[in-house]
Parts: sequence; C-alpha cells; structure tokens
Amino acid sequence: MLEKIRYDQRYATLPVVIRCRSFAGAARELALTPSAVSAQVRSLERELGVPLFTTVKKELVPTDKCRLVAEYIEKIQSVCRRMSDEVESARSGMERLQVGITPSAENFVLAGVLDAITAANPAVQVRVTTGVAEMLYPMLQNLEIDLAIVEGGATPVGLCEVILDTDHLSVAVPVDSVWARRGMIRLAELKNEPLILRPRESGTGRLFRSGLISAGVPEKELRVMLEAESVDTIVRLVAGGYGLSVLSDKACAAYVAAGKIAAVRLEGMNLSRSIRILYRPGSKELQRLVGAIQKNYHTVPGEYPGGQQKEYGAL
Repeated sequence: MLEKIRYDQRYATLPVVIRCRSFAGAARELALTPSAVSAQVRSLERELGVPLFTTVKKELVPTDKCRLVAEYIEKIQSVCRRMSDEVESARSGMERLQVGITPSAENFVLAGVLDAITAANPAVQVRVTTGVAEMLYPMLQNLEIDLAIVEGGATPVGLCEVILDTDHLSVAVPVDSVWARRGMIRLAELKNEPLILRPRESGTGRLFRSGLISAGVPEKELRVMLEAESVDTIVRLVAGGYGLSVLSDKACAAYVAAGKIAAVRLEGMNLSRSIRILYRPGSKELQRLVGAIQKNYHTVPGEYPGGQQKEYGAL
C-alpha cells in the first residue's frame, strides 16, 4: 500500500509532459530544464511504484497507470481552481453560482429560477451549463457545479433534493393534424408514425420509455426516425410534418401558444414527473439559497390544448 501521497509540483508537471510527449517540450512550457522535468517524472515513478511512460519512436507515450493518475490530477486541480474562485469571491464580496440544467428544463424553468436567485442575492454571478441528467450528476459530485435542475429519475446517493415543480409529457403533433382536432392520440396510432424523440438518457426519454415498459410495448415496435437534444429542433421538425414527438408540456408550451404545434394527450399512459433541484449537503449557504429558490420560484399561466389552465415555468 502506498504511503500518504503529497501533492506537489511533480503532479502539476505530469499533464504537461503527457500533452507535449517529450521532456524537452514540457521543459519549454514550464520554463525548466529537460533534466529537471525528467527528474520530477522519475521521482513520481519511484513514489507510485509504477512506470508512467514508455518511449515509442522518440516520443513519450503515457501508460494506462499514467492516464489514471492524470485523471485524479485533473480532479484535484479542478477543486483547487474552484476553491480559489470561492475564496476570491468571498474576499471581493461577490458570489458565483454554477447551475446545471437539462435542455427541457432550461426552456421553462431557467428564467423563474434566475429571478428567484436574484431576489435572494442580487450580487450573485450565475453560470449555466446545459446537459442531460447523466452528465450533470457527476459534475455535481465532482464540484464542477453547485446545483443541478433535472426532471424525473432517481436522486443519486449522497445528494440532496427539493421539488421545484411538476410536469407531464404530451405528444407534439402538427396543428392541422387529426390528433390536434381530437385532442388525443392512441398508442396504437403513435406506433405507426415516425417519431423524433429526446435522447434515451434525457429525463424525457427515460420517462417515455419507462411508460412504454409499463404499457407492455417494446421500443422496437416504434418508428424512431431521429433523436435530438434540442427541443426547438424537434418542434421545427414536427411542425414541418416530419414526424411526431413526446415532449414536456412545459417545454413546448411557448410553441403551442404561438401556434407552431399542438400538444395532445397520449391515451392510456400517465407520464408525469417532478422537476427537482439537486445539491451537495454540507453548505448552509447553499441550502439557504436552494430554499429561497423553492420559495420564490414563480410560474406564469399558459393555455394548454383543450383549454385547461395550468402553470408554466417562466419562459
């Protein structure tokens, strides 16, 4: 077993050597001599007890063990950068908040969340990262973001959650279709139409496919023509008659209100979910801010197909 490892300049040097593929190249970048860089790498090899590079055609090629060490170095450097940013923010009286959000939630939740954050702390600086839930979970756990706003799914172990809103899935159809006039579509009809779906790893994709399993419908029976991240892209394709889609009611509400598409009920399937804020435990300041977001988050009314009045996240 290794003794306690001391993180020092040698570990910062290693990624540079990997990138430059030579001691000489790394030395130029680090303003050191090639022998000094080589000595740092050899010292690391002795400390870790594994070879870090092999030489192929006069180039240094990192071993698998070296790449593993480099991954941990990147995580350490990321935490150090974040610590530096937060210390600087505290010193300057400013605060930064890194928010991750899924593409669907971004369409209908983000504006209301930003309003709530600003109401709680007008000086806060917010940076938003958009990605599917499976991308945001590790970012949250690795301290790359402070909050993740996701739809549905199970909360990973070790994270806290609060419920921000609820949502439902409907079938997006062209406004001049028979389904738009009827206000619903049967699953048997949906199976016969070309579909443009959100990715299976997205919250919408997971919920729809879970509903198919509950209804006893194999996914292979569907005519999936395309998977797309962008709700706007999907709406344009549906409006152009290229196929139907299954989307969040709230994500497509603005398009429905603008007459671009219609959203109809899928008969026999209840596809509902919660919109949640996930965060790491331990920070009272972050917990206070999440509570303020939940309290101050506002919605605006919108008109759904069939005239039923519901609440949308601010657009």
